[in-house]
Amino acid sequence: MSHPLVIVARGDCTSRRAIALNQDLFERQPVFRQSQKSTFGQFLDSMDGLVLTEEFLHSVSHVDQMPRTLNSYYIGQANREALNVKDADLLMLDSYADMNFSLWRSRQGGPRFWIHSKYLINREEFLKEHEELGRASLQRSVSDAVTLIGRLRESAPQLPVLFLNQQVEYYPKLADRVEDYYSLGEMLADQITDCYFGGVVAKDDLELADIGSCGPGNTLHFQGETYRSMIDSAIGSGLDLAIERRQELKIQQRATETSVQSPSLNTFGELKSAPCKFAELIITEFLEPDLMFDPHSCGDACKLLVNALPSVFESYFYFEHNNTQMDPPKYTPMMIDLEAVENFPEWISSLTTLSKRQFKKSEREGYLFESYNIKNHTLDIFEINNSKEVRSGGSIRSNLTRSIEEMGGLPTALAPVPKLACPRHWRQTFGVFMPVEGYKQGELELGKKMIAYISVVRRGDFALFAQIMGHGDYLSQGVVDFVTQKLVEASLFEEWGKQSGLRYIMYGGAQNGGEGLYNFKRRSGFKPYIVSLPFQPGYERETFLTEGPKA
Repeated sequence: MSHPLVIVARGDCTSRRAIALNQDLFERQPVFRQSQKSTFGQFLDSMDGLVLTEEFLHSVSHVDQMPRTLNSYYIGQANREALNVKDADLLMLDSYADMNFSLWRSRQGGPRFWIHSKYLINREEFLKEHEELGRASLQRSVSDAVTLIGRLRESAPQLPVLFLNQQVEYYPKLADRVEDYYSLGEMLADQITDCYFGGVVAKDDLELADIGSCGPGNTLHFQGETYRSMIDSAIGSGLDLAIERRQELKIQQRATETSVQSPSLNTFGELKSAPCKFAELIITEFLEPDLMFDPHSCGDACKLLVNALPSVFESYFYFEHNNTQMDPPKYTPMMIDLEAVENFPEWISSLTTLSKRQFKKSEREGYLFESYNIKNHTLDIFEINNSKEVRSGGSIRSNLTRSIEEMGGLPTALAPVPKLACPRHWRQTFGVFMPVEGYKQGELELGKKMIAYISVVRRGDFALFAQIMGHGDYLSQGVVDFVTQKLVEASLFEEWGKQSGLRYIMYGGAQNGGEGLYNFKRRSGFKPYIVSLPFQPGYERETFLTEGPKA
């Protein structure tokens, strides 16, 4: 095929993961346009001229107080990109939104929408002005889906539909609706031509992923094989032939048109990751960092960290000021999503056997993890840096071979750990220490020896591992795994962590260093992401479009 498959999805994680985790189905990476967290009825409202806007959603809810994920989903219900189907080869639908959302509407009429009552700006006024309509019945959902497909096919004749079932066996919140909504796709396929239902996967055949991502022991996510079984079922019923018929019709239509508008280079699904020679990267998540920069409360140090973003991450992120970028960034960011780390012992248990074993080694040794001031530990840092000539990321960089004198000499008095001026923008250093009675740095008695350290820089809702190093003599004791995971644990309860909006921890890119470093990141819980930075306070549209990025 000379052009990539164009897929439009009015669906949620089931639709997204089904495509992202089964890339071998396609000769070329497909164009994927997705609108999430909206019911079929909400889409019909838009087609009838009842437009739901982000401005309205902000007017009734404290969006800025919502957790990052909820914020994204709540505003996302106004996204109508999936209505752009004229050039589509396939329409994907899934059952999550209609199954889950109870809708509201103004008593004066207008578009339907859903809310989270906890974040209403004025609950009393809201209830006076709006009425709750509730969830759609099974029959209403089927009827709305039939109508929606028919209207979309007016601009995309013979557009085939793949309907995927959202499995909820591990999400008790939806247990009371399982029977009805597991029938939705089958009923829809019976009522409309060229609609293919992937079927319901038996609980024992589900391949789980991201356990704990929506409550302890809960998940709505599954491995690629689960979605592949649904897709294979639809293909066996004729989906592939329906796609071919749609593509043949598109070719005929192009022949009669004087010009064809190509899909935008900036649509959600067309962001790509660079290849990695160590592994086939499976991207299941795209994210847009929130810099959390407030010009009224953030100081000069915050501004410096934010202003440095384009130069520090030019090889990792897509940037809004460079919207003509054709090639993917050189490196694919590797990140841990802290939303999935609700319980630290469960998180450790979810890692690979090697990671668990290495972490437990250090834990049994009684090693300590805490923040430190570099001035108190120059001798230990020098020894750590020079304990190995080659690391998994390659040869030791020159900035790590400084002498003790170049680092300020041996300490003469205890220097306090600097306090954070801003919990959202900072640089911090953390160390792993082995208790040693009477141990000194110069004349300073500390009673502990540093055997690993990590430096971290936070810029809004994500923090970057700027440097991580373990003493060569203690690597077999798991100190690098220990310092990595203790940082994750600390982020769960420290003021500078999740409670102040920290969402992601990043450790370079998949392609950085050698295969050993990539494998360490992977087994430590880091996953590849595609990251696109939108304009926002601290990263201003006017500055970057007129002056360009600062060095």
